[in-house]
Amino acid sequence: MALTISTHPDEVITNAPEFTVTTSLTEGASYQNLRIRATVYIGGQADAMAVLEQPKGLDDWDLFDLLKSFTGKAYLPVVGATCYGQPTYGTELLTGWTDLLTTFETFTTSGKEITSAIDSNASGGIAASNNLGAISAGEIFIFGCDNNFSDAGAADEILALNGTSLSNPFSVAKYAGLSSGKLQSKHIYILHATEDDTVSSITIGHSSGANGNFSGNFSLHKITDFKNNPAVYFHIKFEEVYENASDVTTIGDEEWSDAMLFAPVILRPGETFSEYLVNGSTKKFAARSHPTGSTNIYDLKYMHGVDMEFRALIYSTTPYVTLWCVHAPTVPLREEEEFDNMGWTMVMFSDTIAASTPSGYFYFQYYSLNEARTVGNWVSNLRINVETKCYPDVKVLNFVGDLGEEHMMFRGLQTMNGKVEKSFYKNVNRVRKVLKAFRFVRMRLRTVYETEYVNLLLHELLYTEYDVWMFDADEPDGYKVVTVIDDDVTIYDKNNLVENAIEIEYHE
Repeated sequence: MALTISTHPDEVITNAPEFTVTTSLTEGASYQNLRIRATVYIGGQADAMAVLEQPKGLDDWDLFDLLKSFTGKAYLPVVGATCYGQPTYGTELLTGWTDLLTTFETFTTSGKEITSAIDSNASGGIAASNNLGAISAGEIFIFGCDNNFSDAGAADEILALNGTSLSNPFSVAKYAGLSSGKLQSKHIYILHATEDDTVSSITIGHSSGANGNFSGNFSLHKITDFKNNPAVYFHIKFEEVYENASDVTTIGDEEWSDAMLFAPVILRPGETFSEYLVNGSTKKFAARSHPTGSTNIYDLKYMHGVDMEFRALIYSTTPYVTLWCVHAPTVPLREEEEFDNMGWTMVMFSDTIAASTPSGYFYFQYYSLNEARTVGNWVSNLRINVETKCYPDVKVLNFVGDLGEEHMMFRGLQTMNGKVEKSFYKNVNRVRKVLKAFRFVRMRLRTVYETEYVNLLLHELLYTEYDVWMFDADEPDGYKVVTVIDDDVTIYDKNNLVENAIEIEYHE
C-alpha cells in the first residue's frame, strides 16, 4: 500500500489549497470501491470539520470553497490605541535544545539558539527542545526560523511537534518544509497537533543517509484565539479506503499534509498570490482599496480628521516585524513594539495612529532576533501616505471582499429618512403597551471617484455575504453594522464623480 501527496501548495501560506493525491492500490476483489478520503482539521478544533471522499482516478483536490466558509473578518476595536492586530498567541515556549539521539559530532547551543549541529557521519541527528508540557489535539504552534538560520548539509531538515514517544520523533505533526524539503531562514512554519499528549517537544533533524549541518535562532508560540479570523490554519489527513474481500470497510495507508494558513484571496488575472506575501519591498497589501503606486507607495487616500479608520491586511511568512509610523525616513512619529508574525496582521490607520500629522506614513521593518531595530534601516519600503485634504462629509463602509477586508469611501449624505416599527401587547387593564420598537434609518450615499478598482469594490460591496459596517465615533465599538438594500446600481466607466448612489439601512 502507498498513498502519495504528489503536489501541494508551494508555501506555508496559500490561497490555493490544492493537492494531488494518488494510491498504488488497484481496484479488485480485495480492494472494492477503492477511494481516497480527506479529513480536514482547522485551527483550534480537535474534531474534523469535514470528511470528503473521491474514487481512485479523481486525484485532484481543491478545498478553497470549503475552507473559505470558516474564515471571516478580523474583529478588532475601531480607532484603538495600537495600530495592528493579529492572532492572539502565548509566550515564547523555547528555552533550550538537547542532542536527542547523541549522534551529532558537534552540538552547541545558547538558550533557544543552536549555534552548531553537525552530523558528518550521515548517522541521522535530531535536536529536541525543552519540554513544552501537555498538548491537546487541534492546537496550533507557529515556529519561526531567524534570519541567521543556515542549512549547509545534504539532509532534509524536518521540523516536528512530538508527543511522549520520541522513538518515533515525528509522531504528532511534522513539517518537511517547502523549499526542496529544507527549512528556510526568515520563515514561519505551522504545526498542528493531531492528538492529545502529556509531554511534547519540538525537534529539528534528519534520518540517516546524508550529512546534516545546521544552525539558527528559533522561536515558538502557541496561538490561543481563533475567533473572527480572516484566514484559517488547516491540516488534512488523506487515507486509502476500500471494502475488502469480506465486504468490510478498511482503512489502508494514510498521509498528512503539512499544516498551512489558508487566505481566501481571489486574485485578478495576471496576478500571483506571492505578490501578496509581504516578505520584501515589492509586495502588496491584501486589499483592492489600496492600489499600488510608484515605488510601492500605497495611495490610501486616508481622509484625515473625520473619526474613521482604514484597515490593511497583510499576509507574511516573515517571523519578526516592526511597524513604524514616521514623518520622514528617519523621523519617527511613533514606534510600535516589534511583534512575532503569526501569518496575518491587520494594520489599522486612524488619526490616533497618525498622531494628527497628515504627512505621516508607515514602514515595515523585518529583523533578526539579535538585530537592533533602527529608524531608517528599512528592509521593506511598503508605505502608505496620508491624504492632506479633509472631507467632513465622508462616510466609509467596510466589508470582507475577495482580497480581505476592504473599505469604500462615499462623499456626502444625499438623503436620510427613518421609520419606526412597533409591536404591542395589552396589559391586565387592557391598555395597549409597546412591546418592541425599532427605528430604521436609511441613507443614500454616492461614491467619490470612479476607477477600475472602485468598480470591483462596488460589486463586492453589493454582493458580499459578510457584514457591512460603517464607522461611527458615537458607537461603543466605533462602527455600526448596516445593510445595503439597493442593489440596482449602474456603474459607468468614467473618471469623474459618480452620480449613482447606494442605499443603506440600519436600526437604532
